[in-house]
Amino acid sequence: MAFRLPKDVDWYSMYDWIDVPFAEKENDAQVVNNKVKAKTIKEAKEKTIQVVEQPANLMSTLEEDKDYSNLQVSERIEEEISEAPQENLKNNIRENEEEKAPVQEVQGVFRIKPNPVLKLKKLLGTTHKSCPVIEFNKSTKYSDEVAFACGNTLIHMNCESSAQRFTLSIKSPAISKFKMSSTFFMTLDDKNTATIWSNKQESTATVAFTPPLLSISATALSRNGKFLLLAGKDHYRREMLVVYSTENALEGRVETEARQLSDYDVQDAEWSAEGKEFVSCGFENVRFWKVKGGSVSGKMTVFQQPLKGKKFIGVGYVGSECAHVIAATGCGMIFRIKVSNRTVEQVIKGNESFDSFKVLNTSNNPLWMTVTNNTFRLWDGTRKQQLLEHSTEGQILCTSFNNSADKIAILDSCGTVGILKLRHKTYEILVRSHTDSII
Repeated sequence: MAFRLPKDVDWYSMYDWIDVPFAEKENDAQVVNNKVKAKTIKEAKEKTIQVVEQPANLMSTLEEDKDYSNLQVSERIEEEISEAPQENLKNNIRENEEEKAPVQEVQGVFRIKPNPVLKLKKLLGTTHKSCPVIEFNKSTKYSDEVAFACGNTLIHMNCESSAQRFTLSIKSPAISKFKMSSTFFMTLDDKNTATIWSNKQESTATVAFTPPLLSISATALSRNGKFLLLAGKDHYRREMLVVYSTENALEGRVETEARQLSDYDVQDAEWSAEGKEFVSCGFENVRFWKVKGGSVSGKMTVFQQPLKGKKFIGVGYVGSECAHVIAATGCGMIFRIKVSNRTVEQVIKGNESFDSFKVLNTSNNPLWMTVTNNTFRLWDGTRKQQLLEHSTEGQILCTSFNNSADKIAILDSCGTVGILKLRHKTYEILVRSHTDSII
């Protein structure tokens, strides 16, 4: 972005300022030359220095003038300043804190504002440093949009037309996590402040709140958008689950539905289709939770073999009635668990470890995808066969399915955003990689 530099202004004094065009005829008459006051103050300071260096000359001048014989030196200087031409000082004297602002141009073409609102037109590159998350929009209107964050800006990019729209979180230093819903989406910043945004063309923040958690390890939104789950450690370093009611989030109301301390950590979680139950996984545990009467109750999964040292990294419901759950460990073991009695029905042992694991419950058959370093694999959950394999330049950080389960968004460690189209088995890059920060 290029803009004209006002006259007599050093570039380094405008480092954090943006030159914004304006046309305000009412204020043109009031904007004259704001350098007059600074010049007058500078002359006053020079006179003060001269008074200190030559006190004898000044005192002799005061003795000759009877009207000023009883005045102090400082009062004499203030009187001299007040005798400056009033025409130059009229409508130009501002408050002391505004003196530090850069000089504004006179002709009414440009004005430098301390807190400008920018209109971002196009994003050329991104980086994963602030938020290694990517997710498809769950709304039917924006089903082709994929969302990813860079700094305090959430980018919504259409994977077909490459059109971009942006959500700028001005009060947040950087977005660390976000979750998409059909009607709204939630963002988390570095200070764990959650903000609910309307999922429209011009996204607006409806409500912001801070959960009683020191760190957040897992987030989950129910499919109907009524509940939000946040899991992590509280200020006493205890594992805690907090469930919020987001049914009236667009009206600006988010209420705490329930909170519960847990003996086990939570690395991933997913809500059932009805939105009253959810499953979580973590270190040596897979637990089923039910929200009822303002409380959360959980039950453990019964494993036939000990899971010492095994950490579950992903979990998800499968089947039309969510009768089963698929959970995977980082060492490459996949468990099929029956929800009714919480027992393991099948164990699949992989040949390599997983960095991430996600489950997609489709109408035909369940799919799951595994990531190992920079290699992505898509599996048929029914036949236990590999359907697709793809490798990227950098390590894969996050993946996401769209609503129709025919596109997969991939974000790697180099900052490259790509779309894997399953029907044509093609991979298209939306945003090229950048190793340095862009925003």
